[in-house]
Amino acid sequence: MNKSIFILISVLSGFIYLQSCTKEKAIKPPEVVCADSLNFVDDILPIFQTNCAIGQCHVSGSIYAPFVATEYDTLDFFINSGALLNAIKHTGPIKMPRSNPADPLITTSTQLPDSLITKIECWIEQGFPKL
Repeated sequence: MNKSIFILISVLSGFIYLQSCTKEKAIKPPEVVCADSLNFVDDILPIFQTNCAIGQCHVSGSIYAPFVATEYDTLDFFINSGALLNAIKHTGPIKMPRSNPADPLITTSTQLPDSLITKIECWIEQGFPKL
């Protein structure tokens, strides 16, 4: 009798264990929908001027930033390497924009609104045209 109860409990425990180990479906990030044709001069430059090329950050002559955000020709490497999107989406080691552009050594950051990140992401997906 004890052996039968032991087997029954073992089988039930095994069944419960196997039922609890189901594969979780990975949550996919929302797909970016790019409705408009975007370009650097009209659409992206104003975002960079307002959020990146301020204080001592991403301006000409800055020793704190590896590119000038208002100069299209300096962006290619940072776009192609994924560093720009990783920084503004806060998915990489460097997160932008900094909270205090007057002091770039302060490493706290605030994330851009999703609408601006989406606009930059769409522009990159469209081949990041200048005009």
